[in-house]
Amino acid sequence: MKTLTTLFILVLTLLGLFSVGHSFSIKGIVILESSNFDKALESFENLVVYFSSTECGHCGELDLAYAVLEEKYRNKTGQDGTPLVHFAKIFYEENNQLF
Repeated sequence: MKTLTTLFILVLTLLGLFSVGHSFSIKGIVILESSNFDKALESFENLVVYFSSTECGHCGELDLAYAVLEEKYRNKTGQDGTPLVHFAKIFYEENNQLF
């Protein structure tokens, strides 16, 4: 659990430094919108959300880091067989009412 907490804090810290636009779609990353945001929060016990913006100039850096993180945890499961963590991305410009 300490590893997941550290991972979550790391991702949140990186999110404060970098953000990207619609430049990628990666297997395993759920794209969130205002229509499915609440359902995702209810459905996934451990959800790491990447808040992105097309207006940020640091485009490729966090995309790659987030993809590597998702791939690393993609097949990790808890004792009950459910995924240990889920990854999602939400675009600020299209969903700014959530912020």
